[in-house]
Amino acid sequence: MPWWSWILVWGGLVIVLVAMLVWFAFVLGRKSLAALAELESLGDQLDRLDANLDAVALKRRPSDVFGDREQLAFAVDRHGAERARRRQARRDAAIKRGKLLQHSAQNWTPPHA
Repeated sequence: MPWWSWILVWGGLVIVLVAMLVWFAFVLGRKSLAALAELESLGDQLDRLDANLDAVALKRRPSDVFGDREQLAFAVDRHGAERARRRQARRDAAIKRGKLLQHSAQNWTPPHA
C-alpha cells in the first residue's frame, strides 16, 4: 500500500469522527433545549402550587412525630396488642382445624367394610 493511501484512510476516519461528534452535539443540544423548556414548565407549575399552598395547608394533618409521646406510645401498644390478638386467633383456628382433621381421620372407616 502506498504511503498516501494511509493519509486518505486516516483522513477519512478523522472526517467521520468529526461528523459523528457534530451530530452528537446537535442531538445533545436539542435534548438540552427540550429539557430547559420542561424545567420552565415545571417552574410555572411550582409557582401555581405555591400560590395555592395556603388553601392546601389548612387541610394537612399534623405529623405524629411532633405529637404527644404518651399518646403515640399508647397507639403503638394498642396496635401491638391487636396484632397479638389476631395472631392468637389465627393460631387457635389452625389448632381447631388440625384437631378436627385428626379426629375425623381417626373415625374414618374404609368403604364396604
